[in-house]
Amino acid sequence: MVAICSLLLLLSAFLMFSIQPMVAKMLLPVLGGSPSVWNTTMVFYQAALLGGYLYSHLVSTKLKLKHQMILHGTMLVLAALVLPISYGDLHPPSGSNPIPWVLLTMALSVGLPFFVLSASSPLIQSWISRAGNRDPYFLYAASNVGSFLGLLSYPVLIEPRSTVALQSTLWTVGYLCLAGLFLLVALMLRKRVVGLPVETEAQPTEKLTWRRRLRWVFLAFIPSSMFIGVTTYLTTDIAVMPLLWVIPLAIYLLSMILVFAKHRPIPHKLVVTLFPYVLALVILASTVKVSYVSSPFYLISNSMVVVFAIHLLALFVAAMLCHGEMADDRPEAGRLTEFFLWMSIGGVLGGVFNALIAPTIFVQVIEYTLILIVVGLALPARDPGWRPSQLALDLGMVVLVGGCVTGLIWLCDQSSTLSAQTYRPLLILVGCLACVMCARRPLRFAMAVCGMVLVGVYTSQSFRQTIFADRSFFGVQRVESMGKAESGETHLLLNGRVLHGMQIFTSELETVPLTYYHPEGPLKQVLAARPSGAVVGVVGLGIGSIALYSQPGEDWTYYEIDEVVERVARDPRLFTCLAKAKAPQKVVIGDARLRLGDEPDAKFDVLVMDAFSSDSVPAHLMTVEAFQLYRKKLKPDGLLAVHITNRYLDLQPLVAAISAKLGLKMLVRQETGASVDTIERGRELATWCVVGLPSYDWSRFSESAGWVPGKQRTGIVAWTDQYSTLLPLINWDKAEQ
Repeated sequence: MVAICSLLLLLSAFLMFSIQPMVAKMLLPVLGGSPSVWNTTMVFYQAALLGGYLYSHLVSTKLKLKHQMILHGTMLVLAALVLPISYGDLHPPSGSNPIPWVLLTMALSVGLPFFVLSASSPLIQSWISRAGNRDPYFLYAASNVGSFLGLLSYPVLIEPRSTVALQSTLWTVGYLCLAGLFLLVALMLRKRVVGLPVETEAQPTEKLTWRRRLRWVFLAFIPSSMFIGVTTYLTTDIAVMPLLWVIPLAIYLLSMILVFAKHRPIPHKLVVTLFPYVLALVILASTVKVSYVSSPFYLISNSMVVVFAIHLLALFVAAMLCHGEMADDRPEAGRLTEFFLWMSIGGVLGGVFNALIAPTIFVQVIEYTLILIVVGLALPARDPGWRPSQLALDLGMVVLVGGCVTGLIWLCDQSSTLSAQTYRPLLILVGCLACVMCARRPLRFAMAVCGMVLVGVYTSQSFRQTIFADRSFFGVQRVESMGKAESGETHLLLNGRVLHGMQIFTSELETVPLTYYHPEGPLKQVLAARPSGAVVGVVGLGIGSIALYSQPGEDWTYYEIDEVVERVARDPRLFTCLAKAKAPQKVVIGDARLRLGDEPDAKFDVLVMDAFSSDSVPAHLMTVEAFQLYRKKLKPDGLLAVHITNRYLDLQPLVAAISAKLGLKMLVRQETGASVDTIERGRELATWCVVGLPSYDWSRFSESAGWVPGKQRTGIVAWTDQYSTLLPLINWDKAEQ
């Protein structure tokens, strides 16, 4: 019986967590590659999970077992009526906040199946407890094993081997198998508890206080907020790879598997002991900035792998701490569904805070930093004595630790004989150790961590000044200025760590395209091939650098998904590329593929594909169907230029495969040589492809000028709207740096 119930819960959870990335892949590509896409889907799933837990709590406490089984069986059948999940043409709103559209669309499509699946776990556990098992909580671990497997199997096994349509069909088959398994479990359980009235089926004897319930909510809120915060931080500020979105959620689920297991493999006392040291390590890694390879702090400051490992370790230990505290405080089996209900409420609040509230009240991604402070309050108090003087010291620790470390750094900064990369890391390390010493009192520890966060704010100040920052669904757009010097003031547009445009305000350089668009690069050669009075379309605006290539009498149109980017590009206090352009520059807001579909055929002489969300390319703009649309909107002798510069993905074989599939010719020019100093020269090494009909006069793109035919690679096939996978395109050498 227990084995069959475990299998049912495992399959249910597997389906729940494999459908999350599947639906995101089907539904949300038109919204770009921003981490907000994933975060918004997480809010929806957490809300649906809350609805399922509320339903299971009400059903298990108000209905007899027979009626519970009939009702849930009926819900399973109703949910099957919307399967298989599929979508036609999607038309999201053109505004900067598509979150309501996302939530509504998901509710109408996957809402009911996910709701029914989410209710299965607490219901089955409740039924098991009524069949004689006094502690069915271990089944929650089995459920999370299914969640863990479903989440990780999608990008590694399912996505690379199947189309979206096949994935939906297989998921439907799995759902039908689950419905049959549910019928079997219901019949077996019914025989064991037949005839029991509702009063004797579940009469909890344990009384719950509101303080205890709110503590469950708080403990569930922290890891929920933290895994979304880690996701946003790592995939925006460290390495913009959407494939990494699933890793923090997998760690979150793993912690639940471990703490609700019958025999915990990691003792909770060990987690409590380690947590202050791990959190101090995160503060150290986030605050210390060194460039000397010989420094013992170099790796935690510069190695992407080490930085990732530190933050993911902190997430794991924090989740183990919070979930472990909840598991130790779980009520009797009769209160099981209520326990999961409050846990789900905390999870939803964490998701809502990070995905919906934080982007509207913070212009920077600081919600992760805030949760690093709050998580200290989850530590169990090991020095519980309370006196007014102790409370004052607890609250004052933010000034005592933060103020002392900041003051010492400032004093050392005044000395011309000391190296900042020597004394700053050591002083920050001392401050982090001071935090650890406060760990016996949670409030004191949290305030000490807050003090060190403020130290990080002070030490992050540099010769660059942030003069503009705004945040939308598509990310944080930040404009930084370097002080005026002989070379002129320089403005940079950044999304996370990725540079999206640069302008140097001198009489010689203000009208010169820089970074990936510089006059010595591939794009200049492509645009030089356009006819007089050309019609040019550009997918992706940035600061409008490409507009500086325009000539009088030409027609230029940009397609940009983020309204904030247009505001930045048109503000003369920030950038003047559009204002200095020699031809009018029209900007169309919305998804480029949808907006291009509204344009007349054979309109453009040149179409430039330069769309990036941080360092990733929206998948739906790199498919066979997308290239067919581009070709349709180009004149017969028109050219498509595709920007494929990328730190972690090798996109050239993909463009070659798509071009070959459509019978088009493709050439690529990849700039090589020593690393270019962007700040000094305003130039980045770029890689561009040019695609057109074989009959085009290709003589102007000679091999001597750096253009070579695109090469296909074994194992990489052309993406379609039904199939795409990032795994074969990852440049693992760069990803490990």
